[in-house]
Amino acid sequence: MDFGKFALTKNDAVNAIAAREFAHMFGSKNVFRLRPCDAEKGERSKVGHVAQRRELFSDDWSEARLQQAYGRGFRPKLTQMSHEFNYEDFKAEHGDDVVVLMVIDRNGVITVNTADFDLEPEADQSVLALVQPEPSSRP
Repeated sequence: MDFGKFALTKNDAVNAIAAREFAHMFGSKNVFRLRPCDAEKGERSKVGHVAQRRELFSDDWSEARLQQAYGRGFRPKLTQMSHEFNYEDFKAEHGDDVVVLMVIDRNGVITVNTADFDLEPEADQSVLALVQPEPSSRP
């Protein structure tokens, strides 16, 4: 199962170059990168601007924020959506800081969450998300 190529290093320039190079091999719709750290300051590096590809997750989830969340105990969790337990229920259970990474439909088709598209999982889809630790395991 192939769902794309990801540029996820701490170095924005390396991510930008990798995204540009891999886009030639796999097509730009199949190449994703983390939001550049300098984007939070309203700036973009020359390399980042030239090699801009689909940014992962949402506008406010940079590598630094993902690292902070992981340090606070956030971990990936795969959850099946249904009519009885929908995405609103999922968000209510896990809080507003949940980060949907990707959605997998019943046929195994994966849709990666990107900053330019508001991905909302539906019934009969599985959600892979970065979620807060369970209350019993929180420090």
